Amino acid sequence: MEATELRIGNWVIVNEECQIEDMFHHVVNVSTRFETYVLDVVKPIPLTEEWLVRFGFKFDGHCSFWKSDIELTKDIGEEYYSVFNTHGNSLNRGGIVKYVHQLQNLYFAIIGEELTENDKLVTTIRKIGSLEITKYDFEYVDDEPKIVISMVKVLDENGKYIKFAKLKEVSPYLSKYPVSFK
Repeated sequence: MEATELRIGNWVIVNEECQIEDMFHHVVNVSTRFETYVLDVVKPIPLTEEWLVRFGFKFDGHCSFWKSDIELTKDIGEEYYSVFNTHGNSLNRGGIVKYVHQLQNLYFAIIGEELTENDKLVTTIRKIGSLEITKYDFEYVDDEPKIVISMVKVLDENGKYIKFAKLKEVSPYLSKYPVSFK
C-alpha cells in the first residue's frame, strides 16, 4: 500500500483489523495497540457485504447497496464493487472499489463526511466490555493538575477492539464499565 492512498481513520489490517490513528511518511500508528508500524506491514481489508452493513449501507434486495448518493453494485464472481451515484453516473477513477479504505476515502470525497460504523449495529454484534484510555496528558487547568483525555478505545467482553470514541460519547458510560489507562 502507498501512503498517498491512506488517511487517518482508514480501516486496514496490521495483524488484525484496526484503524490508522496517525501517519508520518511511511510509518503508521494503529488503533489496536497504538503501536508504530512501517507501511510495508499494512494490508488492505477487502470490502464485503458485512463492512457495507457496518457502515450503514442498505441492501436493495438484488445486487446493490445504497447510502446517501452512493450505490455500490457487485456482479457475481467479481472481487470489486462498481460505484454509481443515484443518477446512474459512474464515480471514482475506473468506477470500482475493492477495499474498505478506498470506500472510506471515496465517501469522504463525495459526501464530505467520514464514513463511520453504525453504532447500533456494532454494539449489537459485540457487547461492550470495557473502556481503555489510550491517549491522555497531564495539564494544569485553573492552576489544578488534570488528566486531559483525548482518545478512548471501546473494547468488547473479550478485550477486542470495537471502535474509538470521543470522550463526550462515552462519558455517560465511564461509571458503567471498567476503565483502564494504557
